[in-house]
Amino acid sequence: MGEAGSLETLLVEYSKLLYNRGYVSSKNGNVTVVTDRGTVLVTPSSSCLGFLEPEDVVEVDMNGRRLAGKHDPSLELPLHLAVYRNRDEIKSVVHAHPPYVTAFSLLGRAPFENILPEFVVSVGNVEFVSFALPGSPELASMVGKAASGANALVLANHGAITVGKDVEEACMRMEDLEHTAKVQTIAEALGELSRIGEKDLAFLRKFGKKSGRD
Repeated sequence: MGEAGSLETLLVEYSKLLYNRGYVSSKNGNVTVVTDRGTVLVTPSSSCLGFLEPEDVVEVDMNGRRLAGKHDPSLELPLHLAVYRNRDEIKSVVHAHPPYVTAFSLLGRAPFENILPEFVVSVGNVEFVSFALPGSPELASMVGKAASGANALVLANHGAITVGKDVEEACMRMEDLEHTAKVQTIAEALGELSRIGEKDLAFLRKFGKKSGRD
């Protein structure tokens, strides 16, 4: 795959990180990265992200046609392609099932943006996406629309999606999302949440955009 070789290694490294952090389990979850050629590297279908090797990575075009690789691409590739079609600046998409965020997805809501300053700066708005079958055109369409205005999505009964300018940023946003969901869960068990006021929230959002947040 030529110049994409280093990206394959990076994709595998961060896929293993997601697995080791417990954000994916068994053969769940998928990761993509856009190459300099405008093609997409994607984790293979029915594979455990914790045990991938660079040669397992599949390369496809923006229509999902396989260009290289010995495996089929992830069934949920359409989710990733829908994001790329709506956000030219995004170069990586992560879909995972972190326990706390996934628990929120079962309740029909997303973690709040306005409780941790660092989350506002690094991620920002979180959108909730209604349920549709995994791999379906309906889910891809909803994800593409929701991602046009958010760097993190919570999918009903189906985990989360985070995006970034590279695979590191996309994965770190998944970690930020799960951390926020965990903190919120603990806080709600203890009592009433304290939220950041609108004036400070606006400042943090502006600071996040200035510091490079998409």
